[in-house]
Amino acid sequence: MARTSTITPLLAGLPLLLGCLLVACTDKDGDSGTATGTTSGTSTTSSSSSSSSSSSSSSGGTSASSGVEAIEGTATADSSGYAGSEDWSFTDEDTGDDLCRIRYDLTSTATRTDCKLCSWAFDLTKGNAAIVAESGPGCLELSGYDKGSVSSLDGEVVSYGYVAEYLGHSNVLQMDVNGSWVTVSFASWDSSTKEFSYQDDLSFFNY
Repeated sequence: MARTSTITPLLAGLPLLLGCLLVACTDKDGDSGTATGTTSGTSTTSSSSSSSSSSSSSSGGTSASSGVEAIEGTATADSSGYAGSEDWSFTDEDTGDDLCRIRYDLTSTATRTDCKLCSWAFDLTKGNAAIVAESGPGCLELSGYDKGSVSSLDGEVVSYGYVAEYLGHSNVLQMDVNGSWVTVSFASWDSSTKEFSYQDDLSFFNY
């Protein structure tokens, strides 16, 4: 009876065994590589998020403030003349603090008869212009004038008129703008005391 050798089957199965071992080692390295990549990616993302958060926090402190440009004036006035002053102001919208306030006299130099609705109207000349309050960005940035140049406003002429019960409703200040009388603000005038006052918001700005 012929004997079957036990070595032949062992040798025949050797390539398969070696192949299995090779695959197992490769899978182990692959798992390790995947874990390393995931950890590294997570760390990078966290770092980026932290950087982004820091950037947002830093930029949050640079928001602009808002302000109001206005004119307001008082005078003694009637059909015989006008004598008073006007403030040209730039104030913080939230706090009301003066960022720039320029004050000048307004004195009538000629009577205007072309304002058909007006109780009285005059050409008014500015004088004694001065900066009376200043902070923050200051007058030069906001108005174009500083303490050295504000006197150049002296001699400028504006034309104002007062209309009682404009369109049957309110008392208003009118201004001559390029030859046309335009309503610019509400106004108050007491015919017995001759006291006149007005206030007009001209514009809003950021600084």
